[in-house]
Amino acid sequence: MKKIFFVLALTVLGTGAAPANAFISPSFQQGPMGTPQERAEALTKKMNEVLTLTADQSTKIQDINVRRFTEQQSMREKMQAGGDREAMMTQMRALTQKYEAEYKGALTADQYTKYEANRDQFRGGRGGQGSQGGNRPQGQR
Repeated sequence: MKKIFFVLALTVLGTGAAPANAFISPSFQQGPMGTPQERAEALTKKMNEVLTLTADQSTKIQDINVRRFTEQQSMREKMQAGGDREAMMTQMRALTQKYEAEYKGALTADQYTKYEANRDQFRGGRGGQGSQGGNRPQGQR
């Protein structure tokens, strides 16, 4: 009787634990960020929905986003290989300014204003770099 109860308990516990991974999204299992190309496509799609980009603008923005995410990934890999965190943060800020200027050149004035108003949404709701990004004054982005 004890053996039957023990086997039954193991069966119930074993089957209950197996589906736990079913609730984890496939993209999270592959890594929270995805490839630079995947990230660029997702951001371009979001920007197109909010800013109503023309086909030409969409192509330009896609190119900008691919280059941006590729550079960011390269910097992160250098950092993980033992790079200087402060130097990387300085480079990331410069990178952000560089690509902000490219966005400004590819978008109309109205679209860029709308982009600035929705910037946190385009960053995946994280509020920018780190968790303090959403608390920065408007002029310090």
